[in-house]
Amino acid sequence: MITLENISKIYPGSPRKALDDLSMTFEEGTTTALIGPSGCGKTTTMRLINRLEQPTSGRIWVNGRDIATEDPVMLRRHIGYVIQNVGLFPHMTVADNIATVPRLLGWNASRIQARVEELLELVGLDAGQHSHRFPAALSGGQRQRVGVARALAADPPVMLMDEPFGAIDPLVRGRLQTEFKQILQRVKKTVIIVTHDLDEAIKMGDRIAIMREGKLCQYAPPAEVLSSPADAFVASFVGSDATLKLLAITPVKQAMEPALTTHHPHQLEASATLKDALALMLSRRTDSLTVIENSAPVGVLTREQLFAHVQSDTAHVINERNV
Repeated sequence: MITLENISKIYPGSPRKALDDLSMTFEEGTTTALIGPSGCGKTTTMRLINRLEQPTSGRIWVNGRDIATEDPVMLRRHIGYVIQNVGLFPHMTVADNIATVPRLLGWNASRIQARVEELLELVGLDAGQHSHRFPAALSGGQRQRVGVARALAADPPVMLMDEPFGAIDPLVRGRLQTEFKQILQRVKKTVIIVTHDLDEAIKMGDRIAIMREGKLCQYAPPAEVLSSPADAFVASFVGSDATLKLLAITPVKQAMEPALTTHHPHQLEASATLKDALALMLSRRTDSLTVIENSAPVGVLTREQLFAHVQSDTAHVINERNV
């Protein structure tokens, strides 16, 4: 768990606070996306957690310990860090890049080799093919995978990711986001992602923290942010297509009617989202779909069910907030 307690940050010569009495808690094992306009304080927040910056006032706790009392170097060795341009050492091989922190921690050679091979497999790279290559020989997506592997090398409880997919080709970015979300779900880390892309925040985050001028505007699960924005700024930031974004994160299974046999010719995988379902309905000019899992029918989804689910979900979120 990471807790920020009344954090303020003032840079010398700045007319305003970069962070203004910010308090929030990042629950253990969850992924939080920090997002907001340029200059809102999201990157400063991340850098404070890693002690790359010092707060003007307030305290930060990681796993119950005040990081101001920790040695900064040792603290960083137990926090994985992934940045936009990856930051791999160009003169070192892929294997040596991944092994950087384990070597600093005194791991023996056989343990390091096993860990490198394990992580390359985890991020979808063949150890025999990539271990001895240098970063210049890799694609942007491959370098990003190696960057994540390096951040995970010493099995840190916390991972900080600063615009991790910002430099990736748009055609590759969505697939990498999906793959890394699955990886993060398996390794169970407390992850903080700084992003300027709302779609990425919605896709990657268990919770989203929307910031403005150093203050926290809303901190909630994606569905709540989309269906019940906290104020006019958040509503404007989310945009007029919030319902479509909500469809994109809602699994078909939540809205379908279970059925073992169906007669609807158009099929959709149960792992798809309601946005996928709506797109298929529109393209096939149909009002109903058969939902399948392992090639067998498990339910039916109609257009009426789809929109009724979104409306009921929105109403539920609003009622929960009012309570």
